[in-house]
Amino acid sequence: MASCVLKELGTDFEFTHKFQQKLGNQWNTAKTLSTPRALSVFALSQVIEEYNGIGMTALSCVEAVPGLGIAGKLWKQEFQDKISVVVNTIEETPENDVGRNGDAKSCSDIKYACEEPNALLHSGKIFNFIYLEAYGNCVRYLESACHVISHRGVLCIVSTDLSTLYNKSPDRVPRIYHGHTMKNEYMKETAVRLILANLARAASRWDRGFHVILCRADENCVVIVARILKGATHANRSLDFVKKVAHCRQCHFRSVLDETWHFVPSADKIVCFCEDLDPASSGYILSPIVCLGPMYTGPIFDPGFIFDMRERAIKTSPRHKTVSILQSMLMECCCCESDADEVTLTKLLTGNLENAADTGKDSDEPAAKKSKTDQSFKEFAVKYSNLDFPVLFLLAQTHTKRGSNVPKITNVIGRLRECGFRASRTTFDPRGIRTAASVREFRRIIDEILKATPKSG
Repeated sequence: MASCVLKELGTDFEFTHKFQQKLGNQWNTAKTLSTPRALSVFALSQVIEEYNGIGMTALSCVEAVPGLGIAGKLWKQEFQDKISVVVNTIEETPENDVGRNGDAKSCSDIKYACEEPNALLHSGKIFNFIYLEAYGNCVRYLESACHVISHRGVLCIVSTDLSTLYNKSPDRVPRIYHGHTMKNEYMKETAVRLILANLARAASRWDRGFHVILCRADENCVVIVARILKGATHANRSLDFVKKVAHCRQCHFRSVLDETWHFVPSADKIVCFCEDLDPASSGYILSPIVCLGPMYTGPIFDPGFIFDMRERAIKTSPRHKTVSILQSMLMECCCCESDADEVTLTKLLTGNLENAADTGKDSDEPAAKKSKTDQSFKEFAVKYSNLDFPVLFLLAQTHTKRGSNVPKITNVIGRLRECGFRASRTTFDPRGIRTAASVREFRRIIDEILKATPKSG
């Protein structure tokens, strides 16, 4: 087998056959994680800008889990002397096999290590940016990462343990992630929130909390970017969002359960659609309602940070797929309550995109006008950030009566907004809808759409 060349953000990385053999099965997974690595570059650019604003230079960054080492090389090539980079590798002399690119001087400034990730993180150095590209479960590294990261430092988590998170191995979920999950319409979002619950517990052991920047369930992995905050107040606030979710296996009703110190009989009882049905007719001997989690139930997007990441992505690589991904996240985290607001948001987001895509550089738009556009978006985001973020998304096909045609997503979203509910598409599932409407109201609106739609034939 000849050497393999991977191209990411315009840079070629060459890996020898010997290196591929050392990685084994991990190689096939690692080479598909280009999107998380690109997101880490754009997140780091924003972190550098924030730290430079307070007079800090030469941020300390680490790629802690041994792998391809591409993320650390991309950071050093992009930001040069603004950062110091540590890359953990699978061998002590990686220069011969890890990869080669055009900027050899940048890569020569990288410090390489060959250690177990927890040992590297506990080496005594404080990091401002930690990237965990875990091939399998990631929770074993969270406590070490939260211990050595600086205040307001950013932690980027990538986990490929989808077989466990999507409940293909039910016995592993409570053992590794200390929670329960099941195969349902929102299992991708459950996977993200389950990891965030583990992050909240790991950070709280060091009196730290976190603020979620973005989350994504990709085809091969789960991606989480969060800002770690020091202080018992932040730790308690993060833990307050860790709750259980009651889920009905029959009608797919769900409800977030409030944590309480007092004993409440039938704490998992919720009013679902099948409450009056005979248990024998439902097919369940016991109650169809189960408790999922505990999982993180707080907001999982920071619109201001994502907007700045998107601006950086447009300048760096306007045609890269991360630009559309970040724009979809912005549409979801705002979750507009009217079609007019969505049109306004779309215009704000696509104002300079066409010019940047044509030139591959900064647009010729005056700085004052560009600053006004940024300010308009942030004012728009503040309007919706003051509202409660809908926790779990819904699938129209799950709540459509059997034998009926599933209504179009655009029709459902439009009808939800007409009824006064926030609604948008979700990045977790192309068929999903994130809405502030309850499951009962969601199902009622779908029934109304089906009744108004003439039957074919």
